[in-house]
Amino acid sequence: MGRGARGRCTPHGCGLTPEQALQQAPEEARKEIAAMEEEARRTMAELREVPAGKQFDFELARRIISHHNSGITEFLEVQPRADHPRLKVAATTSSVSQEAQSADFRTWLSGQAR
Repeated sequence: MGRGARGRCTPHGCGLTPEQALQQAPEEARKEIAAMEEEARRTMAELREVPAGKQFDFELARRIISHHNSGITEFLEVQPRADHPRLKVAATTSSVSQEAQSADFRTWLSGQAR
């Protein structure tokens, strides 16, 4: 598609680019996004130090479980307080999805202990 006056256009319409949305976000949201990006950079830097192979697989799964558990907690906390129906649904589906993924990684980890 093309670019509209407001940003990127998709088959669903024109909206803001991620950069434009970030610029328009409240200061508190920008700080939270920056903190999450920093956490992701730190995690990736730590994972770069882990040798490839079984140890890396274990550390990756452990960190993903931790990350998903944080997300689940956040989604469960905000879901009942959200006003917009789409946000309520997004929080619920995101929580369910991350719970399933976390369970998959825990199952994998428990299989490695054998």
